[in-house]
Amino acid sequence: MKYDIRLISILFMTITLSNAWGMGGMFGGDDDNDCTQTIQTIQTRVSSSNDDAEERVSNGHMYRDSSDLELTEDGHTQVVGIRFQNLNIPQGATITKAYIQFEVDETSSKSTHLTIKGEDTDNSSSFSSSDYDISSRDTTSISNNINWHPQKWKHKNEHGAKQRTPNLKNIVQEIINRDGWNNGNAMSFIITGSGKRVAESYDGESDASPLLHIEYMGCPQDEDNDTNNENSTAVCYALTDDSNKLYKVSMLPNGNPLPIATTINISTTFNGEGSAYRASNNTFYAFKGTSDDHGPSDLYSVNVNSGATTKVKDDIISEAVDGAEFYFDPTLNKEILYIISGEHHSKLYAFDPDNWTPLSGYPKNTNTDLSSLAIDPTTGLGYAIDDYNYDGVKPPVYSINLKTGATNYITRLQNLADAEGLAFASDGNLYIEDEGRDDLNGKRLYEVNLQTGALTPSAVTNANGDIEGLSCNGTQIAIEKASITIQSNPSIIEGDSGTKEMIFNIVLNKPTPQDINFTYNLTNQTATLGEDYQEGAVPQGQIITIPKDSNSKTISVLING
Repeated sequence: MKYDIRLISILFMTITLSNAWGMGGMFGGDDDNDCTQTIQTIQTRVSSSNDDAEERVSNGHMYRDSSDLELTEDGHTQVVGIRFQNLNIPQGATITKAYIQFEVDETSSKSTHLTIKGEDTDNSSSFSSSDYDISSRDTTSISNNINWHPQKWKHKNEHGAKQRTPNLKNIVQEIINRDGWNNGNAMSFIITGSGKRVAESYDGESDASPLLHIEYMGCPQDEDNDTNNENSTAVCYALTDDSNKLYKVSMLPNGNPLPIATTINISTTFNGEGSAYRASNNTFYAFKGTSDDHGPSDLYSVNVNSGATTKVKDDIISEAVDGAEFYFDPTLNKEILYIISGEHHSKLYAFDPDNWTPLSGYPKNTNTDLSSLAIDPTTGLGYAIDDYNYDGVKPPVYSINLKTGATNYITRLQNLADAEGLAFASDGNLYIEDEGRDDLNGKRLYEVNLQTGALTPSAVTNANGDIEGLSCNGTQIAIEKASITIQSNPSIIEGDSGTKEMIFNIVLNKPTPQDINFTYNLTNQTATLGEDYQEGAVPQGQIITIPKDSNSKTISVLING
């Protein structure tokens, strides 16, 4: 017979693990060589009004709010600067391809000759109003300059090969090879020349602003899962309804300036009001119903690097989704997806992500009309708001017992006008979105004080459309505490006859990205090795390996009756 035990006390025998090598770094990937490098791709658009600008050559005057970008003549000759933020490229990575994609704002067939350079700096700053702020910047090596003779731009809104620069990989390579380059820095490109091509700018149409595409050799980036950094970045994702844009930003309460979100183009348009980020696989999940108020709702996964989407479950609930969040349940040793649904008769659902089936006993009825859902990753207590009657009334915050669905009033949020997204991030803070304030620009995200309801500005999304879902990497807190657990069911008693095999299940709380080696020791009290019990196939002191992409290993001990 096989027995699962806790390895605490069986026949006065205990087992402890020793030399659990690699535990500190097994989920962080300290060694860059622990993966097979493949081509990684990032894409980001100009995301701020001060990140694309024109400078008049004759007097250096700066134009930062133009509705388009003239490359490079507009009744006068000008220099154009284009800056891209939050580029997640490791220092020294090998760049295989890079280009800027423009979209046509005005047609033009004039012969045009352009030269593209990079700014030679570790972390490019946004463009200021100071004269000559583009042309006065140091540039990359002349040998890496790129000459571009774009074909005629014949059709407004066209954004294909004719509007794409030649390969800029040498410029990008020179910048990210700098000793001071860090993952997440910004880089700028400077364009000079003659002739005229007119492209969309951020201030003209932000969704069509210049887009930087970079491909490089490296390991898949998982910046949200840096488990070796106790101060790991608090990352949040905002999703607008009826849009194919996902906005990503690292939160910084009271930042000066506030961080600005980058845009990820996604391949599916969503209309559900909830979303959830799963830290264990660095994946964003969103919902699509017949409308934002009607189900059934399908569940999709979204790759936060490429924007690719995949339907993972048809009709996960029969209603519209109003809020969702993952929570790492230590008793189940996995992340569970919780969903809030029903504007006026809210229900709490729970799903096992292994097969997306509901947990037994769910859904739970709540006693409050709720929207949005956040779960404290350290306590397992849920939080939701009632945003259905926010006109003239500060939105109330409620706590939710995930086991029963029972709710309790906590506080009221200050100064919000249209709050729908709510989520915890890996810094332990609760964040909320607000897009209804007339006195602020950019659709901001705020840190929430659950004692007072006070709000602290923490980021700007600049999102187009109505934000319906906010999800952050809060479950990363639990994942960072990954450890070996020992499952058990002590059921052998002294005096049993025959030899029985006892199975010790050594379990990690997520699959390991690399082989993990450890040894084990048996601590004897009155039991005697060789007489009362025998070592199994793997003796004490011998290395045991949990293979890459696995999360468990079995050790057996034979008990003599």
